[in-house]
Amino acid sequence: MPVVYEFRFSEDFLIETWRRYRRHKRHRTFGVIRLVTVVIAGLFGVLFIVLGLWWLALFFALLIVGAYQGHRIDEWLTRRRFRKSPYHDDPVRIEISDDGFWIRGSKGEARLQWAAFTRTVRFPDGWLCLQGPGVANWLPDSALRPDESTERLDDLVQRELPTSAPATARRAPAAGRGGRAGGRASGEPRRGRGRR
Repeated sequence: MPVVYEFRFSEDFLIETWRRYRRHKRHRTFGVIRLVTVVIAGLFGVLFIVLGLWWLALFFALLIVGAYQGHRIDEWLTRRRFRKSPYHDDPVRIEISDDGFWIRGSKGEARLQWAAFTRTVRFPDGWLCLQGPGVANWLPDSALRPDESTERLDDLVQRELPTSAPATARRAPAAGRGGRAGGRASGEPRRGRGRR
């Protein structure tokens, strides 16, 4: 008997998938590089203000804003573009079994075997299933049918795509129905490696 997810493929769902993916891929090195870049840009901005070159100072101010607000601009653009997609607000049903994923929507369907996934990450409120660089499926516990349990899916995913030691995430996501920390600190995803 498959585990069944049902949800609408809305703008919010798409943005949440990308947020989870980014949270999973975040590295401390990027934060240090961003901080150093902002400090240098700030120093150049102050220098150009002192020299009276306002247009160059404005450029560096925009660079600083982009460094810290770029993800919000990206989300805004993604929302606008996704409204034109034929999949916008499409009802989706995902059935997960020993054979893999069967994804059905009003515009089509697809079958994916477990071998299509490279890795999984368990968050306290759902699974992020990765298929390679930039391709992820978010399976929130809140989208499970009411008669389904997260434990059944946890066992199935861990059996097909083994998990490894947890890696920390910066912010803890809101706990969904049936979410559990499993002895980890809140917000720490559990990462797994797929078959090779």
